[in-house]
Amino acid sequence: MAYKDGPSDRGQEIEYIACPLCGRNRVLATAQKGRIRWDFFDPDTGIVVQIRGAGGKLPSEEQPADRPKGRGGAVAIGFPVVRGLTWEEAKADPAYADQVQAIKAQLSRLVALLSD
Repeated sequence: MAYKDGPSDRGQEIEYIACPLCGRNRVLATAQKGRIRWDFFDPDTGIVVQIRGAGGKLPSEEQPADRPKGRGGAVAIGFPVVRGLTWEEAKADPAYADQVQAIKAQLSRLVALLSD
């Protein structure tokens, strides 16, 4: 069954929640996963800065012969992660000092807002 053939959510309200750091909106809860979690990123070991290689489409001669033709059918290599930095590494690198300070300031505002 295609998406357009399924039940319509038209007229219903869906709750979204915004990330307090980036403002990206996500659905607050889904039937499959339940409510959104905020503990999925480990601040001690997680990669906070990603350096990625420029990807793009494979050249025409490297495209598979059986690939779908038309817009969006080309095989691409994406943007593979070349290396990443943890928070400790980003804090030690002057190239990211402005970002580290901006995030610290936003976190301070959030802690003040959420404190009793």
